[in-house]
Amino acid sequence: HLELIAKIDGEVRSFDPGEAPTYQAAILAGAARGLSPREAKRGFNQVTWLEGVDRLFLPGTGVSTGNGWIKYGLVANDVGYFGTYTSGGYAARDFSDPLGDLAVLEAALDDALAQFALVGVRAVIVDASMNHGGHDFISRAIAARFAQTSLFAYAKFARDASDPYRTDVYLTPAEGVQFTGQVYFLTSDI
Repeated sequence: HLELIAKIDGEVRSFDPGEAPTYQAAILAGAARGLSPREAKRGFNQVTWLEGVDRLFLPGTGVSTGNGWIKYGLVANDVGYFGTYTSGGYAARDFSDPLGDLAVLEAALDDALAQFALVGVRAVIVDASMNHGGHDFISRAIAARFAQTSLFAYAKFARDASDPYRTDVYLTPAEGVQFTGQVYFLTSDI
């Protein structure tokens, strides 16, 4: 979802990073085993998200919901984990029910943060390292559960519109259950 376009010294330049280096490595390893790039990426996702998180971070203790695209639990007695594979598709995998997605997410956040409060976690890992994108309101709903104050998040506008309208987006702390302790946010080149 990333492309940078800029006018530098009167010349339009663009940059599209292409496939993430992590996926490039998975595709190369898959090719050595006779797999197509799509099969290699799916295999990597399976081992990393569907099996890896459960086996390495949440062995026997984690919760998986939202079509398996939300996972949470305790990685240690005092450290919580909340990870997402996408930012939507929780109610219907085809992303056709955004309000349903938000309801599933809010229920998962309520349950996860209540569990974390019950045991008194000192920190929470928010994992978006395998997140393949989706709705920005989903990502804001997650961030709002960890926000202590309102703040400017980003601006959106249609760059190629003749008269673009800019929308400033602010993050406001959630009204529901929150965690305002230490948060470690994981991301990756995916």
